[in-house]
Amino acid sequence: MGKTVLDLLKSIETQRDFFKKEKESFVDNFVQEIQKNSKTTHLLSTSAIRTIGEKLYILLFLNFKKDPLKELYNFAYKVAENRIDLKSILISLTLKLIRDFIDHVLNANKEFNIVKDLILLIDSYLTQVEIAYAAHYQKIEDELHKIKNEKNIEQEEIILSILKKSHENKEKIDLLDFYKEVPITCKSPIKRVSEHDIVVDIQNCNFNIFKEDKLLYLKIPSFPKIVEAKILYFKEFDYVTLSHLKFTEIPQEKRKYIRVVPKEAIKVYITKNGNKAEGLINDISIGGIGVYTNSIDMFNKNDEVEIEFKLEEEAISTKGVVRYVTKESKRLGIEFIQDIEIENKIAKYVVNREFEIIKELRI
Repeated sequence: MGKTVLDLLKSIETQRDFFKKEKESFVDNFVQEIQKNSKTTHLLSTSAIRTIGEKLYILLFLNFKKDPLKELYNFAYKVAENRIDLKSILISLTLKLIRDFIDHVLNANKEFNIVKDLILLIDSYLTQVEIAYAAHYQKIEDELHKIKNEKNIEQEEIILSILKKSHENKEKIDLLDFYKEVPITCKSPIKRVSEHDIVVDIQNCNFNIFKEDKLLYLKIPSFPKIVEAKILYFKEFDYVTLSHLKFTEIPQEKRKYIRVVPKEAIKVYITKNGNKAEGLINDISIGGIGVYTNSIDMFNKNDEVEIEFKLEEEAISTKGVVRYVTKESKRLGIEFIQDIEIENKIAKYVVNREFEIIKELRI
């Protein structure tokens, strides 16, 4: 069984004079580190910080009869609330203390085990500080989660109120989804609005876009915001129950051009400064392409590149600019440099591919 904190304190107590002598140096350095690392210490005078440093040092290194861990935890928690990184400060100060203590032990011909005990003691202190900070961060996370839940509940109440009015006015709402980047819309009447969900009639929706736990977008007549909803349950050709309603934005609607996902993989060659990389087109529009490539490290944002690929046996050769690079997924987005002839060829492909995708969804 390892030594307790009190065992370690009893071990270093034999060098009480050393620790008394080191107090001033520790406190001076504590004041400097606090003032250097904290954004909130302008609220405390130097003498107040000095008093805190003295109390901390006495608690850790001159208090030989009482386990200080609980008191250290409370101290560290309060310091965390003031956004001060106590652990990094303590590491800096205690490293200096250990170095001085090693010199002291060597000069006094003491047993070196006492140095190990000091290191173990300091490690116990740093662990306790970590525990206090973790508790503080967990509290913040819990509070943020609570605020977010309250905000979501408030949003849901507003949305349900708006949908209830639409139901009373016998208005139809748009159920919107994206399949292979193509927007699919069903205009549907509301059957019922309850406390936490709505039921929508989908008898006239001819697209197979419904699946439990899937997210859909709702567009409500005369209301400017988009609503996100989760499919709780659906009965094919009859109704869908939607819950977890919240305001959102639709990323696809921010795009300048309609994108489609190719039916089959399209190989693309991208040349930068004479170096050629191979990739696969994931999506395409008249404005550009999304590409997956194993040569992702070759590219950076704003690189000018040359692009070559075939679109239904039609050879496409054009220039473009890299607009984003995602290293993790090995994906990059390339915007075409304007070329009317190329745009017309791609536009024809995109329109035909849209019709194909819509046919895939028809029930």
